[in-house]
Amino acid sequence: MSIMGSSAPRPPLEIDLIQKRKEELRHAQDIRQHYERKLERANTLLQELSTHKQRLDQRERDLLK
Repeated sequence: MSIMGSSAPRPPLEIDLIQKRKEELRHAQDIRQHYERKLERANTLLQELSTHKQRLDQRERDLLK
């Protein structure tokens, strides 16, 4: 019989450990979401910067003509 399939009550230490791991997982997920939002923002800013640089380069070429 496996421990996961048993219906025997779990010792308090095991319950505490499971709760701690769940909290650690939630924390790691929060950090990942925060990172993904920051990465998305950085990518958006990079795309905007690239667009503005292309416009400036085109304007410079037009002025040199």
